[in-house]
Amino acid sequence: MTTTEFAMSRSTLAAITALATLAVAAPALADDHVDFGRARPLRTAAADPLPGDAGLAPMPEPGPARETTIFGLPKNVGTVDRVVRTVIGLGLAGTGVYGLATGDLSDTTSGVLMGVSAVPFATAATGYCPLYQVLGIDTQF
Repeated sequence: MTTTEFAMSRSTLAAITALATLAVAAPALADDHVDFGRARPLRTAAADPLPGDAGLAPMPEPGPARETTIFGLPKNVGTVDRVVRTVIGLGLAGTGVYGLATGDLSDTTSGVLMGVSAVPFATAATGYCPLYQVLGIDTQF
């Protein structure tokens, strides 16, 4: 191979081809993608049962639409709860970092504290708590 030749591995060529294909196809697929940032209309059944389904009751009217997270999950953590979770996460992470810096805590304990701090940070950031959903708790006002 001379210095003027340009060599490209198969994986690099495949990656460039895939990106080029996506760049060309993206405008055509723009209406088919999922956008978690905008509200989606609710699909409900017909209010009147069909003539052959006389034994089925009509679907109830949907209530007011609930606010959802960027992942499409219902928000069930209120503002005050989110602030408290952020403070708890900062306390756990700060204690872990302090334990590593001073040697007062073992490396394992500090690591666990910093890892566990991700839970309150994540629930505060998203506004959704899976445990609250299981227990039926909603602090969103």
